[in-house]
Amino acid sequence: MMRTSCRHLAFPTIIVAAMVCLGGAAASAMAQKVTLKSPVSIVERTRDGTLVKGKLTAYDQEGFDYIAPDAPEDHPGNLAWSQLPAQRLYELRTKLMDRDAAASWLDLGKTLIGLDDGQVLANRVLDHAISLDATVKDQAEAIRGKKENSADPVAAGAADKPEQGNGGAAAPVASAPPGVADVLGQAQKNNWGPLDEERSAKVTASLKAFGEAVQQKDKLGLPLQLVETKFFLFYTNISPREAQKWGALLDKMYDRLCELFGVPNGVNIWYGKAVVFVFDKAEQYRQFEEAVFGIPNNKDDNTAGRCHSSGEGQVVIAFYRQADEMVFAEVLVHESTHGFLHRYRSPVFVPSWANEGLAEWIAIQLVPKARWAPARMREADKLIRQHGSTLGGNFFTAKQIDGWQYGVAASLTNWMIQGNKKFYVDYINAVKDGLSTEDAAQKVYSTNLAGVVKAYGESLRIRNLRP
Repeated sequence: MMRTSCRHLAFPTIIVAAMVCLGGAAASAMAQKVTLKSPVSIVERTRDGTLVKGKLTAYDQEGFDYIAPDAPEDHPGNLAWSQLPAQRLYELRTKLMDRDAAASWLDLGKTLIGLDDGQVLANRVLDHAISLDATVKDQAEAIRGKKENSADPVAAGAADKPEQGNGGAAAPVASAPPGVADVLGQAQKNNWGPLDEERSAKVTASLKAFGEAVQQKDKLGLPLQLVETKFFLFYTNISPREAQKWGALLDKMYDRLCELFGVPNGVNIWYGKAVVFVFDKAEQYRQFEEAVFGIPNNKDDNTAGRCHSSGEGQVVIAFYRQADEMVFAEVLVHESTHGFLHRYRSPVFVPSWANEGLAEWIAIQLVPKARWAPARMREADKLIRQHGSTLGGNFFTAKQIDGWQYGVAASLTNWMIQGNKKFYVDYINAVKDGLSTEDAAQKVYSTNLAGVVKAYGESLRIRNLRP
């Protein structure tokens, strides 16, 4: 989730989706071993502290095969899933499997349910399987032993349940897995587009009730101040002066994105408002993620923030205040950009490369002393050359791009915007209107993505650059 649980280097491991390279092959269920077309680089620490590095080549329900750096390819090692902490297991598996198949989530639930630290995640995973395919409910309940779901993490606004339908909105749902710009649950298209004043007020009231409920003893037991801006509900326990400062940065980000995409000045695209939680300490952030979204409170969780987006339309973003102010500002802008793209135009998902590319680009634009995003972008052409003059092979198809590809995504986004901002916006609009990334390229650029990449490569003086 940056979601992310997506992660890059030390800082990038921030949102709802870990920034490890996604595999090329996926299976809806794992009765047989799945061999990846393109091995995935891994660096994992097992429960006993052993460091495991190499290329993941195949996996099944029990574990995965990998080639250590100095090992021959015909002598793979094997690691059982149970040897990984539940959170890392979850993040790695969701990058390998078919996330659109309920059977894949059932398989993951089977693995997690047997782990001491996997119960909460297992319940969330099984709930998500049911949201994808209601016919698997009996199988999901059988996996959890027909226990009551203990991972109903969000109270629907204090003691009162908000109205459904046009009159109001439920509090943010958390039955789906975290991930950069993931749509959690079935998208409700009628919740996209500006809301009328009365409905917006009701939805915002529901979100405020959610914000109050989070602070109660049965959740965080931590008082938070609310700084409300025109487009954000900013809950925090940092100083009031800082809260006003970061709230203003969020409004600046919103205005800049609206300007880029031609959203009229003052129009609110959020479902009510975006809800942002910023905590003074990392431990408080992790407690929030566990209490509200069921993500285990693990000190090895090195994310700095996550963006949670629901199919109903809500956006909830959580961070902790890092010591380096500029790094924190980057995370804040990056994650919030994911939320904006979720709400912009339609509920259609914007692919990872475009999502991360824009999030990196806007952070560079708005944080003058940003360090991480500009550094990654400067390294783009060198990393492309190191990968054989390609963008990595899975750049346009990955559910979540790899860490090294963040700078490439930012560089490509910058090239597209600087070259012709209107074409870039038209391209994103075409994707949000339901065209595939290839069809959108044909419509806007009159060429396929390979043609776009070749032209981008020429700007870097890399001949015959390939996706």
